[in-house]
Amino acid sequence: MRKVGALRYQATANTTASKERLMVMLFQAALKHIRTAKGLYDSEHVMDAEIAVRKALDIVWELQDTLNPEVAPELAQNLADVYTFVNLRLLNALTSKSRAPLEDADVAFSPIVSAFEQAVTAVQNQGGAANNNLSRPNLPKPQVSVG
Repeated sequence: MRKVGALRYQATANTTASKERLMVMLFQAALKHIRTAKGLYDSEHVMDAEIAVRKALDIVWELQDTLNPEVAPELAQNLADVYTFVNLRLLNALTSKSRAPLEDADVAFSPIVSAFEQAVTAVQNQGGAANNNLSRPNLPKPQVSVG
């Protein structure tokens, strides 16, 4: 019975959340799948790890598709670079059946998740109005390499 209640609560949260909160939920879900896959590779549950990696890939690809360079060209390019790096590492994890690329993806992606969580909380605390005085988070610039 508790599980049914939790599922209903989650469904309500998903359908009533603002678009900003939905973005945060997507970021959190991708990071959760990356971390879940790391644990599954550690415990040698390769097939389950691959499922988690594919879920993370799907989310990060969708996040990349939401970028709007017309609004903030530099930020969009920086995020595109991080998303590309994360996707390449996730694909490398799938092909190598290895945990190491997931660690790289986690390290690159977790500051993005944290920054978006903070930004959305700040906006919501302002009553939903964007605050022009918010500084842009200092995100790491990943070095993209294949392999």
